[in-house]
Amino acid sequence: MSILALTEMSDAELDELSSGIAYARLERSGERYTDAERELWRTIGSIFPSHKKLPIDHFVRGMDGSKGFGVQRFLHCASEFETVLDQACADGTRKATRIAMRRFMLDCLCNWLKGANVPLSPKTLLYSMDKLAHAIEQEYPGYIAAGMLSFVLDPLPRSD
Repeated sequence: MSILALTEMSDAELDELSSGIAYARLERSGERYTDAERELWRTIGSIFPSHKKLPIDHFVRGMDGSKGFGVQRFLHCASEFETVLDQACADGTRKATRIAMRRFMLDCLCNWLKGANVPLSPKTLLYSMDKLAHAIEQEYPGYIAAGMLSFVLDPLPRSD
């Protein structure tokens, strides 16, 4: 599914998509994450297919003897990501556009990391979350400050 296809979905269709299999796995893990944290993890899964079906807990806490990323670190990254998302989107931005913006913003960060010759992985992406605004600013100067980045994906305001 493309980023632009998400912007064409109604809020009801997005809610149905959001309550799919990925969230069922998260609920079974016993840990309750906010929608923002789950959306960030799902977006990372769309970039790294090998992590798409991996529950957040396996990545954050570590399972089967592997060292996890760290709960507090993940929560901090998710919070930082949502802060930049809120700054980048104009008031009243459609839910579909906000979902597509998550992928778009992470793609900007991935491009910035590739330009710096940093190998991409979910961990390096999350460790670099503090560079997210800078990476977007490199590609779209002034858009975050103006709250206009969402118009890159959804140029015309819609009345739903």
